[in-house]
Amino acid sequence: MQGMPLSGASTTSWKSIGLEHYEGILEEQKLAPVEMMTHSSSPVASRLLVEMAGVIRSKNAGVNRITYEVYFHSKDEYRQALESGRFEKRAIAELLQIPMERMIGSFRAEACHAIKITASRAVVSGTPGDRDVFGAQQHAKLISMKIPIYA
Repeated sequence: MQGMPLSGASTTSWKSIGLEHYEGILEEQKLAPVEMMTHSSSPVASRLLVEMAGVIRSKNAGVNRITYEVYFHSKDEYRQALESGRFEKRAIAELLQIPMERMIGSFRAEACHAIKITASRAVVSGTPGDRDVFGAQQHAKLISMKIPIYA
């Protein structure tokens, strides 16, 4: 796919993410909680989340909630992330430094190989004390997150 030219520059190429020909039903829109994982062995490797995902972002989900979304390059990378245990509600709350009472949940979306984390905001968007009115600057801790890989 080609983008719009900028100031006479050549056209921009956009990277395609996700499936080109999805066979499922898009109206399903099902989310399920990320389950707690236990392992009987040690990880065989680790990878940075930023290497596994094409999109890592945060944004408002209304004025009093924030959501974090991670869309993986492949089903295998999505599975590895889920199996790592790093996206379980308590583990992700600790990483993002969000108190458990504000955590709404950590969810998986199988159809698009994505993980969605939702929490109540510390302050309502746009009120005094809010340092990120759009919630778009909160995903930095996810970018540097290490994912243990199990055999």
